[in-house]
Amino acid sequence: MTVSPDGGRLYIANELGDDITVINTGTWRRAAVFSVARWPGLTTDALAISPDGAWLYVADLARNAVLIMNTATGGVRSVIRVGLRPVALAITKDGGTLYVANKADNTVTPSTRRRDLPERRYQSAANRTRSP
Repeated sequence: MTVSPDGGRLYIANELGDDITVINTGTWRRAAVFSVARWPGLTTDALAISPDGAWLYVADLARNAVLIMNTATGGVRSVIRVGLRPVALAITKDGGTLYVANKADNTVTPSTRRRDLPERRYQSAANRTRSP
């Protein structure tokens, strides 16, 4: 789950469902439900939100991708292909780069919002083999 920058909305991924629940934190009532039924079987452990609150990033473990959703409409703007089993998301304060931690291949995929395409993948030191 993640909270909007102004603290007014809480976004909760329903891991085995086909939706994301949006809660108004002032009333603790459901404000919206974003359907992702177009992507059946969406499995997510991670959400992140842009600093301006306009975009919600949803990690899809099943498809090795991140969905970019419009927080005003709940519509999917685009899908970013990343490494194997994305499990954590972080976005820079200026909103220019999204970092995706990929569990199965031990990599981090940085992606710029301008292009919505991964630039490269960085492998963790644990995966590198050392020469004697």
